[in-house]
Amino acid sequence: MRSTLKSAIVLGFMAIIMWSCGGGSDENKPDHYLVDGVAIEGYDPVAYFTKSEAVKGSSEFTFEYEGVTFQFSSEKHLDLFKTDPAKYAPAYGGWCAYAIAEKSFKMEPDPTNWQIQEGELQLFYEDFWTELQGGLKKEWNAEPEEYKTKADTNWDQIVTE
Repeated sequence: MRSTLKSAIVLGFMAIIMWSCGGGSDENKPDHYLVDGVAIEGYDPVAYFTKSEAVKGSSEFTFEYEGVTFQFSSEKHLDLFKTDPAKYAPAYGGWCAYAIAEKSFKMEPDPTNWQIQEGELQLFYEDFWTELQGGLKKEWNAEPEEYKTKADTNWDQIVTE
């Protein structure tokens, strides 16, 4: 019962946030979350795997993958990404994994709120209200396999629309 109430509260806050950010429609949002044309707000996708932390990349080290520019903190990370970009690129186009799973909605993530599940980089939205409720990542991790299955299914539908 408590988990259900908590989920309802988190979803309620998400609805308010989505409404305040321009409504519930994401049909005009690109498949990849970009800020100034750069993926993950310029964070280095390889650093999440090699350093276990969110590290800002540099415009000195960039690579385009699937039409998206990624930045890296070092030439070594750039080279690792080039050898296997699908391994390092964030899941769900870099959008909030929880929002994709629960609402099939492209919600901007906080690149410093992340995890790796089954070798896949997942990013999560975070703000004051969701953090008060324990955070979307914590909610996801209460049932990670279920949320991942839902997100994978929803993402497949989003990118084929």
